[in-house]
Amino acid sequence: MWLPIFLSGIYYLGRRGAVGQSEQLIIQGIYRYVRNPMYSGLSLTILGVGLLLNSTGVALTGLLWLAMTFVQCKREEKELTERFGSAYVEYKNTTPMFLPDFVKWFKEQRR
Repeated sequence: MWLPIFLSGIYYLGRRGAVGQSEQLIIQGIYRYVRNPMYSGLSLTILGVGLLLNSTGVALTGLLWLAMTFVQCKREEKELTERFGSAYVEYKNTTPMFLPDFVKWFKEQRR
Protein backbone atom coordinates (compact mmCIF):
# COMPACT_ATOMS: atom_id res chain seq x y z
CA MET A 1 0.00 0.00 0.00
CA TRP A 2 2.82 2.45 0.75
CA LEU A 3 4.86 1.98 -2.43
CA PRO A 4 2.25 3.79 -4.58
CA ILE A 5 2.48 6.76 -2.19
CA PHE A 6 6.24 6.85 -2.75
CA LEU A 7 5.79 6.65 -6.53
CA SER A 8 3.09 9.34 -6.50
CA GLY A 9 5.49 11.64 -4.69
CA ILE A 10 8.08 11.17 -7.41
CA TYR A 11 5.47 11.74 -10.12
CA TYR A 12 4.05 14.97 -8.68
CA LEU A 13 7.43 16.42 -7.79
CA GLY A 14 8.59 15.71 -11.33
CA ARG A 15 11.79 17.26 -12.56
CA ARG A 16 11.88 19.75 -9.70
CA GLY A 17 13.65 17.17 -7.57
CA ALA A 18 15.05 18.06 -4.19
CA VAL A 19 14.09 20.93 -1.93
CA GLY A 20 15.04 24.26 -3.42
CA GLN A 21 14.63 23.35 -7.08
CA SER A 22 10.98 24.30 -7.43
CA GLU A 23 9.83 27.85 -7.99
CA GLN A 24 6.46 27.06 -6.39
CA LEU A 25 5.18 25.15 -3.39
CA ILE A 26 3.95 21.74 -4.55
CA ILE A 27 0.58 20.97 -2.93
CA GLN A 28 -1.14 19.05 -5.73
CA GLY A 29 -1.67 15.34 -6.12
CA ILE A 30 -0.42 13.22 -3.23
CA TYR A 31 1.15 16.35 -1.68
CA ARG A 32 -2.40 17.52 -0.95
CA TYR A 33 -2.69 14.70 1.61
CA VAL A 34 0.86 14.25 2.95
CA ARG A 35 3.92 16.53 2.97
CA ASN A 36 6.58 13.86 2.54
CA PRO A 37 5.16 10.99 0.48
CA MET A 38 8.50 9.77 -0.81
CA TYR A 39 10.04 9.50 2.64
CA SER A 40 7.01 7.92 4.28
CA GLY A 41 6.19 5.68 1.33
CA LEU A 42 9.67 4.19 1.21
CA SER A 43 10.04 3.89 4.98
CA LEU A 44 6.67 2.23 5.48
CA THR A 45 7.19 -0.06 2.48
CA ILE A 46 10.45 -1.32 4.02
CA LEU A 47 8.73 -1.72 7.39
CA GLY A 48 5.84 -3.61 5.77
CA VAL A 49 8.15 -5.94 3.86
CA GLY A 50 9.99 -6.66 7.09
CA LEU A 51 6.72 -7.53 8.82
CA LEU A 52 5.53 -9.69 5.93
CA LEU A 53 8.83 -11.58 5.87
CA ASN A 54 8.92 -11.77 9.66
CA SER A 55 12.34 -10.10 9.48
CA THR A 56 13.16 -7.96 12.48
CA GLY A 57 16.20 -6.52 10.73
CA VAL A 58 14.26 -5.32 7.70
CA ALA A 59 11.45 -3.93 9.86
CA LEU A 60 13.95 -2.07 12.05
CA THR A 61 15.63 -0.71 8.91
CA GLY A 62 12.28 0.79 7.88
CA LEU A 63 11.85 2.40 11.30
CA LEU A 64 15.44 3.67 11.32
CA TRP A 65 14.97 5.14 7.84
CA LEU A 66 11.77 6.85 9.01
CA ALA A 67 13.63 8.36 11.99
CA MET A 68 16.45 9.62 9.76
CA THR A 69 13.99 11.15 7.30
CA PHE A 70 12.19 12.87 10.19
CA VAL A 71 15.42 14.71 10.99
CA GLN A 72 15.84 15.60 7.30
CA CYS A 73 12.23 16.83 7.10
CA LYS A 74 12.82 19.20 9.98
CA ARG A 75 15.79 20.70 8.12
CA GLU A 76 13.76 20.99 4.92
CA GLU A 77 10.88 22.65 6.78
CA LYS A 78 13.16 25.52 7.82
CA GLU A 79 14.25 26.08 4.22
CA LEU A 80 10.70 25.83 2.88
CA THR A 81 9.43 28.28 5.50
CA GLU A 82 12.13 30.75 4.45
CA ARG A 83 11.31 30.33 0.75
CA PHE A 84 7.51 30.22 0.84
CA GLY A 85 6.69 31.95 4.14
CA SER A 86 3.12 31.83 5.39
CA ALA A 87 1.97 29.65 2.46
CA TYR A 88 4.24 26.85 3.67
CA VAL A 89 3.36 27.38 7.33
CA GLU A 90 -0.35 27.03 6.48
CA TYR A 91 0.37 23.92 4.39
CA LYS A 92 2.46 22.44 7.21
CA ASN A 93 -0.30 23.11 9.74
CA THR A 94 -3.01 21.46 7.64
CA THR A 95 -1.18 18.55 6.00
CA PRO A 96 0.34 15.59 7.89
CA MET A 97 4.08 14.99 7.68
CA PHE A 98 4.17 11.23 7.05
CA LEU A 99 0.78 9.51 7.14
CA PRO A 100 -1.62 10.66 4.43
CA ASP A 101 -4.93 12.19 5.43
CA PHE A 102 -7.04 9.33 4.06
CA VAL A 103 -10.25 10.80 5.47
CA LYS A 104 -9.74 13.94 3.39
CA TRP A 105 -8.88 11.83 0.34
CA PHE A 106 -11.99 9.63 0.68
CA LYS A 107 -14.25 12.65 1.17
CA GLU A 108 -12.88 14.27 -1.98
CA GLN A 109 -13.28 11.04 -3.96
CA ARG A 110 -16.99 10.87 -3.07
CA ARG A 111 -17.69 14.29 -4.64
